[in-house]
Amino acid sequence: PRLVAIENVAVSSEQSLKSFLAGAVCLDIGCKDGHVSRDLISAYGVKRVIGIDIDSKLITRAIRSVHASLKSRFGYAVQD
Repeated sequence: PRLVAIENVAVSSEQSLKSFLAGAVCLDIGCKDGHVSRDLISAYGVKRVIGIDIDSKLITRAIRSVHASLKSRFGYAVQD
């Protein structure tokens, strides 16, 4: 799998973004409660997301918010 960094990516449409991200592994730096991580999987077909944040309470919330059937597609860690 490829690791994708999304920052200032110019795409012509939502479908282009979906095509670009399909099957990718993404690192969500500053993931907070994981809402963008969840969107990457549910809306864009990302294979796996690793979320990192400095706030352990937000990471705990992110972990708890992932549906059991999708847990293998997420990884969360507290890092600064």
